Amino acid sequence: MSDSLPSQGAEKEIFLRALRNYSEACEPPALTPGCPFAIDLGNGGRGCLEECVTLLARYNAPPPVDEIAIGKGLGLRPRPPRPRREPAKPGRAFDCAEVYLIDSESNDYSRWRLSSLLERLRRLLLWIEDWDTDRRQLIDDVLDEIQRRGLSSDELVRFGFGSSIAVGIYSSAVISAVDDIPQSGTTESIQRSREWASLLVDHAPEGGSAADRLVAGYNVDKVAAVIAWVVSADLEDVFEWRPPTSKEALAAFTLPPPKEQYSWLVDRFTTTYLNDWAPSSQRMEWGYLHGKVVPLCRAHDMASRSVDRNELATLLAHQASEPKPQRRGPASPSASQYVSMALRLLTEGRRGAAASLFQAVATLRPRSADAYNNWAFCLLPDDPAKSLKLLDQAMELGMSESLVLVGNRLLALYKLSKFAAALTYAEDVFARWPALVGGRGNTHMWPVDCSQPKRVDDPRSYVLDLVLLIASATESSEVLGDWKRRVEAMR
Repeated sequence: MSDSLPSQGAEKEIFLRALRNYSEACEPPALTPGCPFAIDLGNGGRGCLEECVTLLARYNAPPPVDEIAIGKGLGLRPRPPRPRREPAKPGRAFDCAEVYLIDSESNDYSRWRLSSLLERLRRLLLWIEDWDTDRRQLIDDVLDEIQRRGLSSDELVRFGFGSSIAVGIYSSAVISAVDDIPQSGTTESIQRSREWASLLVDHAPEGGSAADRLVAGYNVDKVAAVIAWVVSADLEDVFEWRPPTSKEALAAFTLPPPKEQYSWLVDRFTTTYLNDWAPSSQRMEWGYLHGKVVPLCRAHDMASRSVDRNELATLLAHQASEPKPQRRGPASPSASQYVSMALRLLTEGRRGAAASLFQAVATLRPRSADAYNNWAFCLLPDDPAKSLKLLDQAMELGMSESLVLVGNRLLALYKLSKFAAALTYAEDVFARWPALVGGRGNTHMWPVDCSQPKRVDDPRSYVLDLVLLIASATESSEVLGDWKRRVEAMR
């Protein structure tokens, strides 16, 4: 029987250095001959999930070294290890909602991608949809599959979704204290919000617009108290948003050290734009790409989403050059939490109240592209000029590839009778057509008359129809004929 691998000292180090050299010498398409993780791709090349980089991170392997001349002798100089090889770039950006829509066609959770499982869990924990009486069973089913994949369901809920749950609870409590913004959700979730309001909101915010009152009522310290409750309370109470019995009972909960790997996991697999990730998640992704961080989940699950290293490097460099942080952090509300409530307000014709929700989010999270896009959507029927400015801000924050934003921007330009500018923008959109992302599933857009938002199952067709409408509005048969041919080719 062979001895086990050494656990310490020079004998351990020589194995790790050998693995480091083995990994550094590995180059596609052939990879390193004999590697036990490589598989034949059937096209003359071989592929893997970079298991060697994960092993090097797990055992804290020393970096590679170069031999250099020092005077009349030789010395060793450490150099940065190679990063993970980026997979072939997908045709379009990652979109969790679209992945979720595709996977949810199957009732077998074992066939779902990790991002879909996390998105389903997020919607359940935050009461984002009007779930029926099976909500608790759905939570258990999702957590069972997540645990089967090697993740701690308890720590995922508390540390991965803890901030989101706390923000959802606090935001709903503040909204319940602002008279002209009605609550949205099930009878049970609305009642929970009111119970939390009695603990968290000392008095209803007064003065100014609804958005001003929402921002004035937002207290990050109180969100921290709710986060402490989420990570320490009975998990059944967390699932049901069942509050403590008193303010004193809430204050008794203390905040333990964060487990940032779980918040990184949630950001990585549910949030499209890197700007919206927590700073700790951005740093952990950089460490993962360079073999310094071991992921919690399987290599196959990690490979289901890739992150552009250059985009992440640019973002980290930009943040490092800023004297102050540009965001309030994960204790600020997310635009997605208010979508269902806003749609209900828009259907009732209360567009100002709906806009105030996202104006408040944009004030608290000025780097949130979704907040600006949704705010612009609510304003589009009544103030297309301001809507267009907000959409431009969303583009600058990284949302330029979103089909929903493209549709909103084309409609705003049409309502402003800026037909030439709209068609120039359409030229740019068509040039990027394969890379555009998002919108499949539960997406709502304005019809041309902006009567009420309508569900759109295919945002690409919506955009193409708008382009034809704008071309027709030019009253030029030549322009219309040209765009008809181009749109037909796109379809």
